[in-house]
Amino acid sequence: IHLYRSLLRETTYLFDFKARITLPTYIRQSFTSHREVPSPLRLTSYLKLGRRTHSLLIRANAGDPKACLAVLRWAYVRRGRPSREALQPLTTTELEDPLIPNELQTRVPKIMPQLRALARVQQGRVKRITPAIPETNIYGKPFPLRREANMRKKVYREAVSRLLPPVEEGEMRRLEKLVTG
Repeated sequence: IHLYRSLLRETTYLFDFKARITLPTYIRQSFTSHREVPSPLRLTSYLKLGRRTHSLLIRANAGDPKACLAVLRWAYVRRGRPSREALQPLTTTELEDPLIPNELQTRVPKIMPQLRALARVQQGRVKRITPAIPETNIYGKPFPLRREANMRKKVYREAVSRLLPPVEEGEMRRLEKLVTG
């Protein structure tokens, strides 16, 4: 209870309005979802994470640039579970037809046009969303379809993990005003 209250107290001192609103919500959700922990080892790791977060908030309130940046990334959905949840509508669970008939392991995810556009905008962070697949392997034979499916899955997974969710237009204007003064 002490850690929970001190985390919430530190969020009230934060420099950014949105961080003061969103971070207490994340902290409450985290504590309520982990109310009953099955093992003491897991409880210890959660408490350690809580103390680390408390230290981060204290450093951010003291003006440490790295800690401030970490808090802003957390508040503006740039890392962690909120980031993955914000990207969820753009990623799809639909799979294309198998590259090899009757082998479901060779099904690859469909790439939605919105996700492709987001990847194009963030080209510095994401190199590509579909791999360059050679026509032949090193022995001059046709490239194996199973290897192609694995390459496409891997590149898609890496691209989605590196993508940042889009910022709403109102938030973008507010951030630009903060930066320009």
